[in-house]
Amino acid sequence: MKKNTIVFLVLLIFILNLNLSSWAASAEEGFRQHKNFTLMPLSNFGKTWTPVKFLIIPQDKSENQDIVLPLQQQLSSECISIPELIQKIIDAISAFFEQLFGRDTTQEDPSSSESDTDQPAQPDVISTPSPQVYNSLPPRPRFDDVIVDAGVNALIEQLNSPDLDERIAAVMQLGALKNPAAITPLIAKLEDENRNVRIAVAGALSQFDAAAVEPLIAAFVSRDPLTRETAKWALVWIGPAAVKPLVAALGSIDMNIRANAAGTLELIGPAAVQETITALFSTDPAVRRLASSVLSHIPEAVQPLIDALGTTNEDARKATFEALLWSGDRARAPLIAALNNPDNIKSETAAEILLAMGEPAIRDVLT
Repeated sequence: MKKNTIVFLVLLIFILNLNLSSWAASAEEGFRQHKNFTLMPLSNFGKTWTPVKFLIIPQDKSENQDIVLPLQQQLSSECISIPELIQKIIDAISAFFEQLFGRDTTQEDPSSSESDTDQPAQPDVISTPSPQVYNSLPPRPRFDDVIVDAGVNALIEQLNSPDLDERIAAVMQLGALKNPAAITPLIAKLEDENRNVRIAVAGALSQFDAAAVEPLIAAFVSRDPLTRETAKWALVWIGPAAVKPLVAALGSIDMNIRANAAGTLELIGPAAVQETITALFSTDPAVRRLASSVLSHIPEAVQPLIDALGTTNEDARKATFEALLWSGDRARAPLIAALNNPDNIKSETAAEILLAMGEPAIRDVLT
């Protein structure tokens, strides 16, 4: 079994190397033919953002070292090229061989271990760039025609009635009254076992607009997925008033709050785009990555993201790069249009993203 695994890994690396080399050659040739760009080899500048070891620059800048060299320095300090990635995989396989055949790999060079301790701690990020998004929202309850036949205190007590219809009636009337005293008791009913009650609770809480936003975000800490789902419905129905607190919640220390805030922003959609773009400038890499994921799921975010490519904030530009790359096909045409943008940073980064998208995007550039 172990031998079969080893053979599979070796063949996988061999095939991967062939495919990447072929793709890189095709990408390089494609951009060489494009009238607005030339290629400058980066063999002396270390790592790049793309599998191809060259820098894409406008023709009129090919001899302008004052502009080219700073960009080369930025590129050389970031990411990893495909050949280097392959070497890391080969190193990992070698370590696997050593463990498989019983070699002692526990002894390390003391100098290397000391240097490792000097490295900054790994940032606390969610493992996946795309947070979980629940299925489509249920219809939002309507409160216009609700008849209120009891006071707030009586209705709050009725929330705990064993009768399903009485609970729903109490929720609906509290939503119609919009008395702030009902917010906390309604939050407690987010975990009601009946889906119809939970839908009514989400609708009732959405009636309170901004006043209910923070308590709803706090409900994301619940271990009950139904509670988190119902809170998400309410926040989506509140809409724009919930966006700024949700973007702030991307930096929460609680993983459930971060992930569900991101998923809620995705469902809010276009109204969340501009505020979420501000999170790309966060000093927290986890916040930037979540914001990139959110924006990549909102079609209306593509053009605002391209507009943001011109930033001189390197971290924000990388986060924007990721968001557009993850946006996929819908970002392709706007990125091609951005190749002719007079802002050199925008046009060059657009070219990098298209290269990273692969052969279909490059083919579109040339047609």
